[in-house]
Amino acid sequence: MTDSMQIVFTTSEREKRQAGRRLFRYREPALRQKYWLGMAAFILVIIGLCYFYGLKMAEIYHVLYGNCYAFAASADMVEDCVLAADNAGQRLQYLLYLLLGIVIMVTLHLRWQFAYVIHSTWYPLDGRSFTITVSPEGLMQEEAGRERRFHYWPAVYRLIEDKDFLFFYVDRNIAYFIPLSAFAAAGMESHAFFLRAQQFKEHA
Repeated sequence: MTDSMQIVFTTSEREKRQAGRRLFRYREPALRQKYWLGMAAFILVIIGLCYFYGLKMAEIYHVLYGNCYAFAASADMVEDCVLAADNAGQRLQYLLYLLLGIVIMVTLHLRWQFAYVIHSTWYPLDGRSFTITVSPEGLMQEEAGRERRFHYWPAVYRLIEDKDFLFFYVDRNIAYFIPLSAFAAAGMESHAFFLRAQQFKEHA
């Protein structure tokens, strides 16, 4: 264990959220592809439904205007009928905007609900102290007075050196993070810590 390196640091919910957003950038290509394909499919479905709705609106306009000119007995009645048809068309447009608004609100609500469930699953990180140790045997993550987890290097899937964090992936999309600011506060070099961990993993 003489070659091991260790850092003790505290973090916050703000840094956790920032790290979570940054992790999205480093997702595996297959996961990113599925995400963007899902988003593209969702948008195409919405566009298709709006297009279909527009076609039906055009048909309704055609019927309304056709009836005005076919059955109106005078020019005044034609004018009144066309005005009524225009008003009906505007209401149909407002209905489309309402439906789009409902879709957006439901999407935002589901996104908020998902984020709320995720955030309410764990206690906030503010003020909690963590220790991460890298050694020839593996990676140790410890929270003072709460838990200690050890991962052999084959179980550490990826190491990423970001501009604000070091990430140690222990599953496909689960990673321990260390803010680079923690190294500055401890008088340590983040890059040296990362290189040492990388060497341990390569020689495991």
